[in-house]
Amino acid sequence: MKDIINYITYKFNFIKIYFYINAVPIMLLFDFTIKTEIEFLHKYNYFFYKTCDYSIYRMTPTTISHKKNIIYFTNHRTFADFNVDSIVVYNTGTFMSRYLIALVIPGGNVLQFISKHLEYFNRRQGKTDIGAFENILKRIQDTDRNIIVYPEGTRRHGCDYACDLKKGSIYYSYKSNSPIQFAITHGKDDIANENKLIGIPNLNAFVYYSKVYHQDYETYKSMEEWHQYINSEWKTFFNTIYTKEHKVEDAFEKIDPSIVFDDNGKRRPINKKNLYMARVAVVSISIFCVSKLVNFINTSLSTTTSTSMLF
Repeated sequence: MKDIINYITYKFNFIKIYFYINAVPIMLLFDFTIKTEIEFLHKYNYFFYKTCDYSIYRMTPTTISHKKNIIYFTNHRTFADFNVDSIVVYNTGTFMSRYLIALVIPGGNVLQFISKHLEYFNRRQGKTDIGAFENILKRIQDTDRNIIVYPEGTRRHGCDYACDLKKGSIYYSYKSNSPIQFAITHGKDDIANENKLIGIPNLNAFVYYSKVYHQDYETYKSMEEWHQYINSEWKTFFNTIYTKEHKVEDAFEKIDPSIVFDDNGKRRPINKKNLYMARVAVVSISIFCVSKLVNFINTSLSTTTSTSMLF
């Protein structure tokens, strides 16, 4: 009986979470206290954190770095990673994501439009246009944002071993002299799992930060050598994490998602034109939907009244 209750609870939690992650960005459009992109993103992720009721613990003495042009490499498990990993880097990074996410989480388009939380790229027949991909990475850096990528190239729920990393972002880091830091989080698989359609509350996630990897052009004389080095470091770091026991009492600290990092001292103000356009669109769609609903109700009542009069 307990298992059945838990199963129903987890299903209900997932539905609730899915509703909130789509509705909250729209609600935040009308929070007039928000002035900057990072505040908009922070409030969204904090709401997600409280809704899912999970905790994140830092398990390494190393903390997150906010060096200029840094690229964060994080492990991909479910769609909830976009929220969890954003908190892990204190909301200072922009994700690279396939356009698929725009269809699966439509509310995320509002978030992307206002806070630049995501940058979309195309993958056709399993392949990505490297030139277009690198142009997006450069555009992110040119606007003083850090980059978050999932170098595994796909969601790997339940896979407790490392795979070879995709080359695109590693090659780019070499060419642009951008440092890399790993932020691998264990235990986030079932916070909001779209494969199982469950959301399990009260979970603990454990984040491990690596050192910052700076390009050493004397040692690694080509992009391929740099890729082999980063790939090897990732595998060692990942496999060490996924073959050990994780205890809250071993943590250095509990990550506080209420903290708003200063984003390298450059809190970009929200683009007012985009904000007003989004508000007008939401209000217009709402008015249209309400008018259609009222018209439908009136039509139904009229039909019912006419039918009653015939009898």
